[in-house]
Amino acid sequence: MKLHLSAPKAWAAVALASLISLTACDSRPTAGAAPGTTPAATPAATLRISPVNSYSTLTLSKTVNLASKLPDGTVVQWGAGFPAFAPALDALNGDSIDVSTGGATNIFTALGGGAQFYVIGTEASHFSEGITASGKSGIGSAADLKGKTIAVNKAGTGEYLAHKALADAGLKPTDAVLKYLPPSDGLAAFEAGSVDAIAAWDQYFITAQQVPGAKLITTGETLHSTNVLFTFVSKKFADAHPEAVKSLIQGLQAASAEARKNPKLVTDLYTTLGAGPNITDQVAKWPTLDFTPVNDDTIKLLQEHQQFLAKVGIIANTNIDIKQWVVRP
Repeated sequence: MKLHLSAPKAWAAVALASLISLTACDSRPTAGAAPGTTPAATPAATLRISPVNSYSTLTLSKTVNLASKLPDGTVVQWGAGFPAFAPALDALNGDSIDVSTGGATNIFTALGGGAQFYVIGTEASHFSEGITASGKSGIGSAADLKGKTIAVNKAGTGEYLAHKALADAGLKPTDAVLKYLPPSDGLAAFEAGSVDAIAAWDQYFITAQQVPGAKLITTGETLHSTNVLFTFVSKKFADAHPEAVKSLIQGLQAASAEARKNPKLVTDLYTTLGAGPNITDQVAKWPTLDFTPVNDDTIKLLQEHQQFLAKVGIIANTNIDIKQWVVRP
């Protein structure tokens, strides 16, 4: 999907125009209206946002600039959020949300399963994902993962990281045992010592490294991960409200720029989500994310990611043309 849009306006100008459009309503009746009455205003669209509860520009924007509406006046309803992409996908398929986030692996597993959404932007978050091994596992490098059990979230970031680490070490996908668990359960299994390693992201990644004796084996950066964070909007909403999607993209760009100027917004976000100093102290060391609307480089990266997923058997449907499932401003 492509929106044929003019270049994005400055944030302040867009916000001012939105305010004017909302407050300066003409009270004069128009032709066809009953004398002494005004025609009913067209209701603003309502966008239901519920991101995965980890660092993303979408999550951050609730506290920065999109708490109640988009720059064009579209009303925003915020949900409680999700621990991972899988429940977000369930909510999308059940038509209870319009916008959320996930890792690039989720794009192809979800679209391959019949989900209907468009990618509207990506963010490189490779510093916040990786594989951690227990002290008793004997794992000192990715090559040592052979024959070991790794906790991963199925068809998501964890499974991708495990396969990428195995491939980079010259191992086959079957050389390690992948134990499919939701991220919180995977972390609990790792803490209990019932798995040798865990492939995780964000707060789960940080917490795993803080388990006594744990050893960091590799990160998304070391693996040259193509599993970028992405923001999506439902096809149903985007097809009905293309201008609102344009406005959402502009709002996310503005929130991303604000975070780069004031990184403390990010640690404040984690505190709001209930994280303690053991999490926020590490988050403070991370670079801020840069929300980037879809462009040619995005398409190339996602196509490369799709090819790897097919090669290692994470996806079976290789006929998805990602160019048909993006919004390009």
